[in-house]
Amino acid sequence: TLVLRGLSARASEDEIYACLSTYGSVANVRIIKDRDTGQARGVAFVDFASLEGAQNAIETTRGYVMVDSSETRIEYSREAGGARQSAGGKPMDWMCSGCKTVNFARRGACFKCAEPRTENAVQVDPGQS
Repeated sequence: TLVLRGLSARASEDEIYACLSTYGSVANVRIIKDRDTGQARGVAFVDFASLEGAQNAIETTRGYVMVDSSETRIEYSREAGGARQSAGGKPMDWMCSGCKTVNFARRGACFKCAEPRTENAVQVDPGQS
């Protein structure tokens, strides 16, 4: 699952689908809306049919896509309980396998080289980095 942040209020699920389906088979698009007003909150989740499709989207776009004529951030979503935690209960920072840069636990891709975080990335205790 990928998350798009910074969407315009006019962006539609169809536009997002069309934009991202070039990178792989898109299974589902959900635009998050305010419960009370029904207005879009500028965030959408995109499920790809395969992990390869999501990885292709992240790698090819280098973290940004154009949706409704505005640049929108695209990254891996954080699954509940997905980040490993240290003994103190804090999420573990991780080391990029490409450039060996230590990244905060919340990042889905390396801030320096945009390499996506892998399941087998070296974990670094936040107190140690």
